Amino acid sequence: KRDQKRKKRSFMKMCVESIEAEIQYNKDRSEEGSCVNGLIIGGTNFGLGNEAFFVQHGKMVAKKLASDVEHHNDLVPTKVRIENARGMNLSIKNHGIQFVTEGICPFQDMETYYAQLEEITKKLFKASRAKAFCHAARGNSEGYGTWAHTDHAPGSWSTEMAKIAATQQSNQSLPDHFLPPGLTMDDAKNILKAKRFAVISVWRYLGPTQKCRKSHLALLDASSLQGPDDYLHFELRTAPDSSGLSYSGQNFRLKAKEEGSNTNHRWFYFPNMDKDSEAIIFLVYDSKPTFDSHCHIPTVFHAAFFDPFSPPEEPERQSVDVRILLTWDHNVE
Repeated sequence: KRDQKRKKRSFMKMCVESIEAEIQYNKDRSEEGSCVNGLIIGGTNFGLGNEAFFVQHGKMVAKKLASDVEHHNDLVPTKVRIENARGMNLSIKNHGIQFVTEGICPFQDMETYYAQLEEITKKLFKASRAKAFCHAARGNSEGYGTWAHTDHAPGSWSTEMAKIAATQQSNQSLPDHFLPPGLTMDDAKNILKAKRFAVISVWRYLGPTQKCRKSHLALLDASSLQGPDDYLHFELRTAPDSSGLSYSGQNFRLKAKEEGSNTNHRWFYFPNMDKDSEAIIFLVYDSKPTFDSHCHIPTVFHAAFFDPFSPPEEPERQSVDVRILLTWDHNVE
């Protein structure tokens, strides 16, 4: 009991300070002959299934690879310092990250939550339209993305939407299933008319306890990236389906250093998130970015991590992230 009380006191103390925790970086295997940095979805080293993959990456048919190409997902546990971002006033405009409380209500169901988020984000970012189109739920440790990654990269559906819509308008038929669940070709066509569009993710803790203490979402300060040598391109593929088709997606991973640590990267988190009144918004893609992401596309690196100071009896967290498409018919400052 004394140990548990000491752990709880330590946890409450660390809630107002930075903590040291492990986030997984990736070893670069791209220079090793036929090796590719990537993986086939559904393997034992990747906790998310096909549905979560489609939410993030849509259904873009993969090009056939040479038979000798090997995908490698070599994760390197890396100790990093993660700062408490409460009170820092981070914003999507300046950092690609924003903490929100206004309008966040106790969770009822996904349909109601979608409508709430559309209203909140449309108002918050002064958008012409906000469409919540899909989500991914996390319910156990195997489903957490504990590797430092972005959700998109050049060639992802978000960066290709305008091109896809233009192809459709030139009478080259493309099916809606190239896009993630909830988006249609009409949404892609609306982007052609818009002055700007963005894809954001709204991450929220759902319980089972009132406060999030077991594991958290860490988000990278983009200004701490040193440039292209700091990250690597990563390819994701689904295993072939019954018709022989596989689907591809792309993102970036942070590159592991030889010593397994990288003190140059600045990480943020929001400790003790309340399940009824708080959420985090971060940028997946922006056609007209307002900050320098120090990356090939405007996006935010993030990862789940386990809190070393959480009480030992703390249950696994449940969380959900909802994807929202924002479009502006007017110029935005």
